[in-house]
Amino acid sequence: MSKSVAVVGAGIVGLMAALEASRAGAKVEVYDEARQPGRGASGHNAGVIHVLQPPFLNRKARLARRANRLFDGLAEEAGFSLRRQPALLVYRNKASEKALALAAASLLRMLAYKVKIVGPGVFRDLCPDSEIRPGGAVYVEGYATVNPVEVLEALRGLLESRGVEFHLGVRVDSLRVGPPGEGVEIRSELGERRYTAAVVAAGPDTMRLARSAGLHPPRVGFYKGVMAVARLNCDAIAAEIRSSRRTRKTKGGGVIPWPDGRVILGPTFARVSDPWDTSFTREELVEAAEAYRGILGFTPEVREGLAGTRVKNEEKDDFYTARRGRAVFLGAIDSPGFTASPLLARWAVTTALGDL
Repeated sequence: MSKSVAVVGAGIVGLMAALEASRAGAKVEVYDEARQPGRGASGHNAGVIHVLQPPFLNRKARLARRANRLFDGLAEEAGFSLRRQPALLVYRNKASEKALALAAASLLRMLAYKVKIVGPGVFRDLCPDSEIRPGGAVYVEGYATVNPVEVLEALRGLLESRGVEFHLGVRVDSLRVGPPGEGVEIRSELGERRYTAAVVAAGPDTMRLARSAGLHPPRVGFYKGVMAVARLNCDAIAAEIRSSRRTRKTKGGGVIPWPDGRVILGPTFARVSDPWDTSFTREELVEAAEAYRGILGFTPEVREGLAGTRVKNEEKDDFYTARRGRAVFLGAIDSPGFTASPLLARWAVTTALGDL
């Protein structure tokens, strides 16, 4: 039986879904209102391939841990750069922070993560530009970084080589979902087109399209992160362990070395009204850089900046996933959505196509 799949959204989850549908033997078409993949958070994030995700036992954490292992093969298949490196959760010479580090390491080892406590010399060896001597760090194996834009471009090239058709610059107005035998009708400026199944992973527009299909998605908020870009000699992702309480709406940022030699500092975190906001000011870049004086001992020179806005489920700390007929909807794909994208896509395509 001939199968056709419409993917609405050319971010990381949409492109991964297109790849999964192509592997399943379907004819695949990708829609996106933007003229390039990754208009939203997919193309404007810190590029971390996560291992850990608090609170460690929920769906987000399980997906990040399992999907992390898939990125080496994806990098080889699509041809993008992947930099494997540890993460160091650095603590200062304070009894409260050392106790927190020891407790965190013990919990993570119990959950079978590869972690250990290391002394200040390891941090200095991996990040020699730092001017501080910390108390030590929790050393976490398995992290990686990518340049998100490079990943998206590489996936687009791979998909085009597999015959996937792109409709970029095309807004999808609505979906009509019939019984499984009738498939899904996509309505756009191209007219009405029918497909065997559809996967909608369109950032903020996922909620609008889910409502058009008769679903009731959760309330979402938009949160912008500004990232400063610097040149630093560092071979590990580094973040501080703090005994003070963090806001529950962010997992925090870090010193994040990319494969191309740039180092990302951030992101910051602020609620905004525009889900596509990628703007930043010089003052915001300096604020992002100054947040890491505790690890570096100085504020590095900021060479450039990045910013992106994530869509967050305000009702539950989880991704939004839903199904109606042969249409699957994925929304509120905030951290660690980039990491989890291969498994989210696999679930979506398998669910949409069912037993076909």
